Amino acid sequence: MSTSPPKQERRCHTHSNTIIQLSKGLFGAFIIEPKGGLPQYDRQYTLMLHEMQGLYTINGHSFPKTLEDDLLKIRTGEKVLLRMINVRQFHHPMHLHGVVELDGNPVTNPIVVNTQDIASGQTVDVEVIGSNPGTWVFHCHIISHVTNKGVYPGRMLIALDYEDHTSYMGEQAAK
Repeated sequence: MSTSPPKQERRCHTHSNTIIQLSKGLFGAFIIEPKGGLPQYDRQYTLMLHEMQGLYTINGHSFPKTLEDDLLKIRTGEKVLLRMINVRQFHHPMHLHGVVELDGNPVTNPIVVNTQDIASGQTVDVEVIGSNPGTWVFHCHIISHVTNKGVYPGRMLIALDYEDHTSYMGEQAAK
């Protein structure tokens, strides 16, 4: 019985003046799919966790900009893949549910956790099943990583928002 190799996720960055280049956002992600393709997901999101000069970001944005440009959308019954890649030096214990892959390798027995620590250079894939409508804050559990000058909420914080449910984001847009 042959099986296709697992999907591999790799982060790329320069190896010339690395500290300066990374702090300026010169990095990216390669997603290499197995021959048979990826499992079917209704949506996929790639979240690059990054910090520079005390500013913690997701895809180059900090809260509240993450809610404007990077809001994660889901509908009841959908299966969504959240792919997280830690591109810098600090670890980020992200509050999440349902780890399905670590460093691009499938987890034999998927685990359900509330918080998954993501080390420097590590990737973690999370499968979320749309079964709990509302707006759910998704953030790093290191308090200084989710505050702006000591004020919560801020920085490394994003939300998962159900499109088919009156949610906090919908109520705010209506105001």
